[in-house]
Amino acid sequence: MNTTAERVYLDVPLADMGLFRSLIKKLGWKYDTRSDMIKRFISSRPKNVDITDDDIMEELKAVRYK
Repeated sequence: MNTTAERVYLDVPLADMGLFRSLIKKLGWKYDTRSDMIKRFISSRPKNVDITDDDIMEELKAVRYK
């Protein structure tokens, strides 16, 4: 079995999600919702970052008001 995969992003109508999920399951594919991806991203971020709110604002201002 080939383990490489292509990431594809689809907009599926909510009314069709049940059918889409069953098709994905039958084909042995994996899917993530946008919410799943965001949760995974947030959980992978460092928890104790050595930066203050003022540091963040300074960086935003530097980029926004060049």
